[in-house]
Amino acid sequence: MNPQVLAEIAIAKTLEAPKLAPGKYHVSGHAVIIIDADVTKGEPTNYTPTTHLPLKAVLAIALKKAGVQKRNIEKIVLEAATEALGNGATVGEELAVTERALKAVEKMLAKLPPQTREGATKVNGTVRVISFVATPEVASMVA
Repeated sequence: MNPQVLAEIAIAKTLEAPKLAPGKYHVSGHAVIIIDADVTKGEPTNYTPTTHLPLKAVLAIALKKAGVQKRNIEKIVLEAATEALGNGATVGEELAVTERALKAVEKMLAKLPPQTREGATKVNGTVRVISFVATPEVASMVA
């Protein structure tokens, strides 16, 4: 792999950004940095895309396929969504009561086509900014 790309990954993964106020900031200049790090890229993994489901599309398709049951399904989904939103922290308690329903949902979700997640990128080491010289236009903006 290209050493510059590895250096950019190491920099991005190890430097913590200081707290900034909301806004847009322009940075232009030259930095001298020291990098001493190992970059590890994990293997891709398969997962069930439960958190990435396009909810609006899923509901629209389900209602389209519901046929004569469309109004009943709309009502059930709306009631369930309203309860889930309103209960917040107590949803877990209610789900525990309906363990059989939860198992049915898990069984249904297991039938979804698996998606591939990129392997994790881990950096173990240090990146230190030794010096930074702002270009004249940035220096005048800061002053």
